[in-house]
Amino acid sequence: MVLRTIILVFVIACLCLDKGEADTIICEGKSAKLFCATGVIKISSAVYGRTRGSEVCPSREITVTNCRSPTSTAKAKILCNGKESCTLIASNSVFGDPCRNNYKYLQVKHTCGQLK
Repeated sequence: MVLRTIILVFVIACLCLDKGEADTIICEGKSAKLFCATGVIKISSAVYGRTRGSEVCPSREITVTNCRSPTSTAKAKILCNGKESCTLIASNSVFGDPCRNNYKYLQVKHTCGQLK
């Protein structure tokens, strides 16, 4: 079970879009490490809440699919921008609780760039 979880987190953390942007989804209460083999992390967007149904981080505790923390991107940038790696935790204590009694996730998109 532990190995399956590790593999799942690795696969989720390594999804990449066509333009070289990594798209990471972290279920509430879990964490993931973002990293750049060369350069530093540049967060383009982050959403903590729920904007999709049970196909992402399934749970019986999904009552709304239109909630998001308004400060998600800013907080993720503070935690990760300019670093070679960082660990993000999908948690109400980090991002606030945009929809009470609803199972949430953190979706972060980042690229690796040069330090300016």
